[in-house]
Amino acid sequence: MKNFLHTIIPSSLLSLYHLCLAFLASIIFFAPSRVLVVIGVTGTKGKSSTTEFLSAIFEAAGRKTAVLNSIRIKVGDVSKPNTRRMSMPGRFGLQRFLRRAADANCNVAIIEMTSEGARQHRHRFIDLDCLVFTNLAPEHIESHGSLEAYADAKMELGKGLVHSHKRPRIMVANADDAMSGRFLALPVDAAIPFSLSQATPYHADERGGVFRFADVDIKIVLPGLFSLRNALAASVAARSLGVDILAIQRGLENVLEIPGRAQ
Repeated sequence: MKNFLHTIIPSSLLSLYHLCLAFLASIIFFAPSRVLVVIGVTGTKGKSSTTEFLSAIFEAAGRKTAVLNSIRIKVGDVSKPNTRRMSMPGRFGLQRFLRRAADANCNVAIIEMTSEGARQHRHRFIDLDCLVFTNLAPEHIESHGSLEAYADAKMELGKGLVHSHKRPRIMVANADDAMSGRFLALPVDAAIPFSLSQATPYHADERGGVFRFADVDIKIVLPGLFSLRNALAASVAARSLGVDILAIQRGLENVLEIPGRAQ
């Protein structure tokens, strides 16, 4: 029935419907993103790992965190598996999560943000402090119709950062990805590229890796260069939000595993 309705209802009306739901959810839950530091992480790969790295860093800095990713839903000390495996749930689910985080006196909420969610306005009326872009790979094309359309959907998340009421609005993007230029050109308060080439000397193998950030050597136990990139993305975002470099180092070294990732 749902697919049938999508075929007979004009896309403009469907878009308006999703937008109205996003607005209504924000009103019902009293715009919780206004009272939290909210970090969104988007990209084809690395979203879950980057959100977990970010949570560990902010916890090492003494902050109380909430995390919503495809692995789990965490609010403070309470963590439950994300049994639906949805990276970015519906409008009411997102706003409810943020309200729970605010009511639990969390300081920071970290959420995965997807292109499919952007198409349905799930990111609307969520005031971001920071958006992290990890990469764009030719996946999920079936849903969007083309790589260009997929990239455009990702950019809607960037526009969401532009429209945020927060200041400063921070864009962190992987400079080694061709898509990063579009994100870094957004009219925000700070656009910060990151690249492993700026984190030398670095090294990674199946036992973990090390990279240099802000004159400090940071070790991680997760394997592969992709883990280093995700850890670096989290480091740059956290540093841009005022986290001390030693807290970043402690937080990343505390991440011993991420369920379902490089295990």
